[in-house]
Amino acid sequence: MKEEGKSKRRPFSIEFFKELYNLLKPYEIIAKKGFEKGHIIKNLFSFSHIQINKLKEFSLPYELISELEIIQKKIEPLGDRLNSEPAILKEIYLSINRLIEGGIDLFLKTSFYLFKKRVNEVRGIGDALSRSLAERGIHTIRDFIFFIPKRYQDRRNFVPIKDLVEGMPCAIRGKLLDFGIIEFKKRKAFEAIFSDETGFLSAKWFHYKSIPFHRILKRGQEYFLFGIPSRYGDRFELIHPELRSDDREFGEIIPVYPEIKGLPRQKLRGIMEKVLKENENFITSCVPPSIERKINLPSLSGSIYRLHFPDKNDDFQRLNNGTSIYHKRLLFEEIFSLELAMLKRRTLIKERKGPILTMRGEMPQKMIKNLPFQLTSAQKKVVNEIEEDLKNKRLLYRVIQGDVGCGKTVVVAIVSLYFIEDDYQVALMVPTEILAIQHYNTIRAFYSPLGVDVGILRGGMKEKEKRETADALKEGKIKFLIGTHALLEEYVEFKNLALVIVDEQHRFGVLQRAFMKKKGPSPHLIVMSATPIPRTLAMTIYGDLDISII
Repeated sequence: MKEEGKSKRRPFSIEFFKELYNLLKPYEIIAKKGFEKGHIIKNLFSFSHIQINKLKEFSLPYELISELEIIQKKIEPLGDRLNSEPAILKEIYLSINRLIEGGIDLFLKTSFYLFKKRVNEVRGIGDALSRSLAERGIHTIRDFIFFIPKRYQDRRNFVPIKDLVEGMPCAIRGKLLDFGIIEFKKRKAFEAIFSDETGFLSAKWFHYKSIPFHRILKRGQEYFLFGIPSRYGDRFELIHPELRSDDREFGEIIPVYPEIKGLPRQKLRGIMEKVLKENENFITSCVPPSIERKINLPSLSGSIYRLHFPDKNDDFQRLNNGTSIYHKRLLFEEIFSLELAMLKRRTLIKERKGPILTMRGEMPQKMIKNLPFQLTSAQKKVVNEIEEDLKNKRLLYRVIQGDVGCGKTVVVAIVSLYFIEDDYQVALMVPTEILAIQHYNTIRAFYSPLGVDVGILRGGMKEKEKRETADALKEGKIKFLIGTHALLEEYVEFKNLALVIVDEQHRFGVLQRAFMKKKGPSPHLIVMSATPIPRTLAMTIYGDLDISII
């Protein structure tokens, strides 16, 4: 027998951390001012006592209960003297932070474990059904939750038969007048006639032999139908409509999922509701709540639930065409997580050091003087941006974006000389042999007066030429090498590669770019692109790179 009045514990969820942060706030203020100034927070003891009791209402792992009890034991004996105990205040502050850190770690591990569980561990999904789900790419609980409906049906209102519109899906409520087998266009069909006092409606099923209509239908009983009306003579008809004797799944917006063998929609929705309710507290978002509030976005867990179980007041058209606020919330999550990953990668890149240059600049200046034209202001700006990166001894990771013929090649030729005059090597990888030859002729014309050896390596060269080029490269004789995918071959070894330039990155895979960078010890990287991309989109595509525009 259950204990009288014993309340059910709240699940270990995001709500626990909200309450925990509320407990931390006053101690955080004291920590900033100095623990000896505990008096600035009024009623600290009573607030802490109430807040800890709130936290103990959650169903917590043993480790967190233990840490929470340690905090409580430090607070309880002091009462209102808590404010005047700097050492204890500091201990409590550190303990709460440990509780937050350990709690988040446990929460994420639990969340990760739950969503990695196989779908056949869900009650109602056996081996046969899990195989059908696997055919749709659904293997885990996470896959199942993100199995978003492909469209929706508006069943909120019943349409009178007299108001039916041909080709417009609708819900209809009518009394069954008669039914039986008929000959219809040289085929047999099962027909049922319905009326709602505004008109008559015919419903036909051609694949009827597996359905015991004669046993389940009753004349004079009210039924609920959903389908697409069409005209046949002077009467509307529905071909293969959905038919029910109760109003379940009527009076609401119903999701329509891609078909799964052995899993009718009603059963799928039942399992989906159970899974969401059991796991909603573990659907975590990488978007901070403050950003959600600022741009008026619903929560991730709430959006997922409403996509599977829309509210009657939701905008049907937006749901059906995939532009609802809930669809946008999922898209925002994807973009935000991508940007977060890019930011993390960019931060790691900025922490790394590339080959350090003396930045003498003698050879770059000579080349600029030898040019038969003046650099444009945009070209000078980009050269200066790259020079600043190199002077600050940061790893150069930059994309130069500009139209064909805007002078990107001149810019990278100038910048490359900073590396070459310090006895480093530069590699320029291009997508086609024609482009490789064009760049080779251009760069060699720039560098010939400076006595810099330029090499080319492409698939169409003879084996002897490839070996000679590879040997000269390994010995360090070739300072600037231009090539196609041939540069990725294992036999291509550099003596001292310090800069990799990639032309038209979208023509190469990410792995190819990464493999090319392994040809030297953390070389700098420049990407050239002539693809016209708006700056905001470029910041997404090249999120790990700084952007320069000519």
